[in-house]
Amino acid sequence: MAYFDFSRLIQRYTVPFVLLVKTGQYVDGEWVETETQTDEQGAIISFAQSKILRSGGTITSKDLHLFMNHAIPDALKAAQIRYNGALYNIEVETENAQFTGVYSYVLRYVSAFDGGGTDDTEHP
Repeated sequence: MAYFDFSRLIQRYTVPFVLLVKTGQYVDGEWVETETQTDEQGAIISFAQSKILRSGGTITSKDLHLFMNHAIPDALKAAQIRYNGALYNIEVETENAQFTGVYSYVLRYVSAFDGGGTDDTEHP
């Protein structure tokens, strides 16, 4: 039983993102990898500056925190998040859902993308 129902709080701050899951199998002795994309929603927030400073470099200003009402299967093995023009690996999965009803993930920034292969610097 959850101590507090966070579902309304998550719903209030929810944003859409794309969940990318890579799977693979051997076909005729050759490894074939496939990627599925699923539209998801969750509360994605940045870390407080004080937490970034206290992390000793393990968290950067580009890393994010994701809160969801349901789990992402195999999140640490084969899943990535595409959100707001950037790609993130799921690096930490906090096991606190039994108490809070919330699934929590640390999203580690991988790179920016725009589909055109250019960098993410601003252009006038």
